[in-house]
Amino acid sequence: MPYTNAVFTIEAIASYFHGYTDGTQRHGFACPLYPFDEAQRLLALNNATDFCGHLRYDPDQDAFLFHEFGLDHPEPPAAYFPVISHGQKLYPIGAGSWCWEDASQKPAAHFSAQLVRELAAMQLIGLPVPPRAFMLACDVAEIEDLHSMKVADAADLIVQLATQD
Repeated sequence: MPYTNAVFTIEAIASYFHGYTDGTQRHGFACPLYPFDEAQRLLALNNATDFCGHLRYDPDQDAFLFHEFGLDHPEPPAAYFPVISHGQKLYPIGAGSWCWEDASQKPAAHFSAQLVRELAAMQLIGLPVPPRAFMLACDVAEIEDLHSMKVADAADLIVQLATQD
């Protein structure tokens, strides 16, 4: 089955994660696949919480490794090796073991996906889009505040917000 674009959420992190799915679920939860940049963003946000473990990228294995907190006895980390789809590496971080929700059909998640595409298009034509703008475009609280706007207007506002501070 081919992979399609999807937006995922997980309770521990108030962010939308943009990846791919083939519709597979395990125990009722989505099994996402992420491009490397999005996997790196997930790593940073996960490690900023103390929810359930620490994620790191091991370049020697080309895998994301998850060390679970609170185990009585040390276990080897869960390793998420890439899957190749149409020449692109996608990492199945937490697929089959984390409680991911495919939120693609929710209006705010859909708006986040549109906003990320708009920011990427702005970059392609040479406009300066700071990395923080992409973080804001995925932040659940920011999207709740912005999703009633037109995508282009929200993108402009996010770029302005990202350049402040």
